[in-house]
Amino acid sequence: MSKRRLPPQPARDALVAADPAIARIHDELRAAVQELARSEQFESWDHLNARLAEVVAEMNARPERDFGGLSPNDVHRLVGAPWPPRGGPVTVARDLPAAAVRDHPAVRDMRVLLDLLADEGTVALTTKRRALPAKAARAWLARRGDDGAPTHPYDLLRRDGTAPRTLVRDADLGLVERVVEAAIDAALVDVDAVGLVLTEAGRRLRDPRKAGVLWELLVRTAFTVADFGPFAVPPIGAPSLQAGIAYTLCRFQRLDDTWRDVQELTELLVLPATLDAVDRMADAEQLEIDVMATAVDLYVLMPLVNLGLAECAPDEREPREPGTPPRFRYRPSTLMRRTVRFEVGAVH
Repeated sequence: MSKRRLPPQPARDALVAADPAIARIHDELRAAVQELARSEQFESWDHLNARLAEVVAEMNARPERDFGGLSPNDVHRLVGAPWPPRGGPVTVARDLPAAAVRDHPAVRDMRVLLDLLADEGTVALTTKRRALPAKAARAWLARRGDDGAPTHPYDLLRRDGTAPRTLVRDADLGLVERVVEAAIDAALVDVDAVGLVLTEAGRRLRDPRKAGVLWELLVRTAFTVADFGPFAVPPIGAPSLQAGIAYTLCRFQRLDDTWRDVQELTELLVLPATLDAVDRMADAEQLEIDVMATAVDLYVLMPLVNLGLAECAPDEREPREPGTPPRFRYRPSTLMRRTVRFEVGAVH
């Protein structure tokens, strides 16, 4: 992935320099103070402070281009916001008809794991990390089969005759591990002294008729419970990618149907202050990859595709070297627009 370079920043204090939107607000406030101080309306410092409060309130309610048409008030409401069932501005449809979501990879793959545990009982995990041993992993893969979505990245890789066997094997093991981690995070399975065992919720949501409830649980789990690793930790002076996930998903939902690659989406979906802070960190450590784009692909776009909330297609604008993983472009799905609601601005 190509590395983004920041444009030159004006000489301002660190907070203002960190975000172009803050820089504009800084300039507008200074202009408002100067205008009011020169006018005959200036009566007292209390009058000046009251007028400044009005200016700030107007700016906070105004849609900003840097936020994709969201206002600063919207962003404040989204960043770090709770999700159902704890309230907040994000609502995910629950109890959807099973037929609407049962074939999406996240639901299908989870039900394969739950069925395997129901049939096999407790399955021991490897000692080094929470992963299925090779025999159980092969059993899961055999039950899953090759009937996945024809444009899903994992299934495309498995069917790619030029992909090295080691790459396919790593993809197999990685997929199994992610499903197990999601099951643990969603409390569908538990890890006892012996190994992995179904919980009461796991036994209940095995029912194919409960696919809609299972899907909603997996959506919440993917973005509010799953560990974003280092991207759950806020960079200096900015929210983390995980803290800003509701903002990122809201921005994604509002996009049109244009196919966009990971780099384009990273620029559009991540809070500007977070992008700049991570870029400065990457520059300081002389990293040669686009750190934030890699994180957006792993923690945002792939879960969205798995849940049916995003569509993906191979990026064929540039030829791919034989044996290398395919690159993809993405766009919001109809399901995303129909089932996830963000109570901000004009989006209700």
